[in-house]
Amino acid sequence: MVKDHDIQVGEVVKSARQTLRFSLRIFKGTKFIDIRTFSPLTEGGEPKPTAKGVSVPPHLWPEFRKVLARVDKALCEQKWLDEEDLCGDEG
Repeated sequence: MVKDHDIQVGEVVKSARQTLRFSLRIFKGTKFIDIRTFSPLTEGGEPKPTAKGVSVPPHLWPEFRKVLARVDKALCEQKWLDEEDLCGDEG
């Protein structure tokens, strides 16, 4: 059995008190991609995971990405973002 663990892949600052953390997780032998909001419980404390988030099984990740591409297109069509905003530095 594979040991439970997280591999943090990236993080996006959502607000002064919250971040979105992207990670690969194995929990109780199940693998998934986790996108979760983290927030400190106390001022200056270590951020802790909240219940807000989504866990995507690896076999659904290709479909998830296709839907995200449609979201990108809709954001541009609705003029919520410019196409240039979506082609920024990946890093």
